[in-house]
Amino acid sequence: MITGVSGGLTQTVTISLTVNASSAPNFSLTASPTAIAIAQGNIGASTTITLVPGKRFCRLSFCVSFALAQRCELRLERGRDVGGAYAHGEQHSNLGTSTVTITGTSGSLVNSVSVILTVNTGVATDYTLSASPSSVSIKQGSSGTSTIAVSPLNGFSGNVNLSASVLPSGVTGSFSPSTTGRTSTLKLTASSSAITGTFTVTIHGTSGSLSHTTTITLTVLR
Repeated sequence: MITGVSGGLTQTVTISLTVNASSAPNFSLTASPTAIAIAQGNIGASTTITLVPGKRFCRLSFCVSFALAQRCELRLERGRDVGGAYAHGEQHSNLGTSTVTITGTSGSLVNSVSVILTVNTGVATDYTLSASPSSVSIKQGSSGTSTIAVSPLNGFSGNVNLSASVLPSGVTGSFSPSTTGRTSTLKLTASSSAITGTFTVTIHGTSGSLSHTTTITLTVLR
């Protein structure tokens, strides 16, 4: 209550005062970027670990744990408020993606931040196409086959869409299956009126941005 007096005049007013307990100090950790990738046998990725707020917690200790074993070394170098996590992949590190947890401790306070770590071969995946046999002879009104093989390179595991072009008049081609990651059978069928002669048939394979070709020598006989 607040009272004001002036001569014989007296007035009062009441103010409500609430006293709250002060909030306990705390901190948080952030990582930038939150996802990093490295190649086997290389040091090629880092993330910055920032302490917020920084100045109040100058005795912060860090530790690192892997949710999945990747046979990688990840070390921390830090200043007062900011640390850096540097990943190193062994030559035979497991390929794949793991969650790396960086934990900060200050007395009884414990907080953490996660970073996604991907270990790759560092070499672009690809594939090649081949045909066996690479020469097919068929008579008018009959058919022949060739096996188209997809050979993965550097861990390629996608599917390849197959098609054929430059087919001579009266000859059709069909793939079984038309999309494969292994082999497909190309069936070439000549109608009774198909043009005769020797031709080069081009087999196209596409998988995303990857595109390759192989050829078959086709002979159509009477």
